[in-house]
Amino acid sequence: ADGVEFAGAHVSGVDTGICVALTDDSAERTFLSTMGAECRVPLDAFDAVEPRDGQVLYISGYSLIDPTNLAALERLARRWTVHADADASSGPASHPHRVLLDTSPMIGEVPLDVLRAMNTFDPIWSANERETRLLAATLGRDGHGPGHGDEEPIEALCAWLAHRLGTTVVCRVGPQGAWWSAGGPAALVPSVTVTPVDTNGAGDAHAGVLCALLAEDVPLPRALRLANIAGALSTTRPGPATC
Repeated sequence: ADGVEFAGAHVSGVDTGICVALTDDSAERTFLSTMGAECRVPLDAFDAVEPRDGQVLYISGYSLIDPTNLAALERLARRWTVHADADASSGPASHPHRVLLDTSPMIGEVPLDVLRAMNTFDPIWSANERETRLLAATLGRDGHGPGHGDEEPIEALCAWLAHRLGTTVVCRVGPQGAWWSAGGPAALVPSVTVTPVDTNGAGDAHAGVLCALLAEDVPLPRALRLANIAGALSTTRPGPATC
């Protein structure tokens, strides 16, 4: 009804997974999830996705858990990289395609070689504070991950991750907004103050607005400011689909 084209694969005979969201009286949520057909895509699942200028590709960190999905994503990465190389050789595009990789709470379960494979997309990595610390631990930052304290400022980790990955990193810090770095010192883009009712879907609202603005070639600081506001406003209504 919204004119969104489905370009993926149909997996017959298997149910989709389900996710139960539990929201407490502080508006925070916890997920209980099962995996299904969405984790069993065929190798050619993304062959219909053709990189074009002005596009933004969104990758969820949940996609990096299942080896079947990962093989299909790596196949897409090879085509995406070839397209990017061709763009570079012919001069800068007016609206270069971009990739946003939303790490998801599962990032601590993703092996290092998988992270390296996804980095071939040259993505903007987006993570909340907990995910930022898990990602830093996987990439070799001492003193992070399960069992460690959270003493190091998140802005320092944001800058370290951008340098380590060689790309742009966004670290979302809830009502404070988001830090970002393209390899230099991290900068804070603020959000707005709201009274939250339900944080379900706030990260998705943030990612969706960020992708939409990047597709319109809005500079990242401005895009982050609006994405921060969208994520904040989405928490003022119950339910996940409130962007």
